[in-house]
Amino acid sequence: MIAPTTTPTKFAAGALVVVGIFLAVSVLLFLAIWFAVPWYNHYLALTIIGLLSLVFAVVSYFGQAITSAGGAFQALSWGYLGLGFALLIGSILLLGPTIGLVLELVGLLLLVVLIGLAGAFAVWRRAAVQSGQQREARRDAWRASNPRSAFDYTTARPSVPSSGSTPPADKSSTPPPGVRE
Repeated sequence: MIAPTTTPTKFAAGALVVVGIFLAVSVLLFLAIWFAVPWYNHYLALTIIGLLSLVFAVVSYFGQAITSAGGAFQALSWGYLGLGFALLIGSILLLGPTIGLVLELVGLLLLVVLIGLAGAFAVWRRAAVQSGQQREARRDAWRASNPRSAFDYTTARPSVPSSGSTPPADKSSTPPPGVRE
């Protein structure tokens, strides 16, 4: 079996600039949400910021497809995913006495399911990337190998034994028509 080749995660200058701009805009949006919500209802602001962080995680994850240097977008999506889940879990736990035990448990159960889905997608993505790397390694090995000649007898008929062991000629058979002995 061919060992998979690991390619380092690529970071390009253009991708880093786009990620920086995306981060700056999201921080400004988060601050606007924080200050727009009244002071007595900051748990609502944390919940909105957490949900928006999950949306930004999905957007930055699909941003990997736009550029060949998707490592920066991948790191950004993991950051938003962590921030979103942390804010949602924290706001549900801190808001627990206000919303009641049943709604708190339902909210936490929903978050556990979402975290499980995110983990399942991460495992699926990793397996798909490794499969592609293994396929590329086999393809590179095939390209580097010397091709066999089409005129080689074993290439044309691989199931026929090699010419070194020929069966003894049978004298009792009649020659084909038109052949003289």
